[in-house]
Amino acid sequence: MDEMVIKVQQWVNSTYSGRYGYNRAPETGKTGWSTMYALTTALQIELGISKPSDNFGEGIKAAYRAWGEMVRGLVPTDAKRAKHC
Repeated sequence: MDEMVIKVQQWVNSTYSGRYGYNRAPETGKTGWSTMYALTTALQIELGISKPSDNFGEGIKAAYRAWGEMVRGLVPTDAKRAKHC
């Protein structure tokens, strides 16, 4: 069991449980597809995708580009991006 993995699993579950399309990640501390799917769905929820899923497609690419790509080390300066950090 990896302590940091279980912390991520607990965080994503507590943050997104009950949201449309979200499936809980098992809180085992082990990496796996169910955790990756939970994180992918959480990203789609944050991007405002109306029907989140377990994979990346053209819709999520377009939503991410519209949101604006983040650059490591730079703090968002507008309200749209600041609310996500």
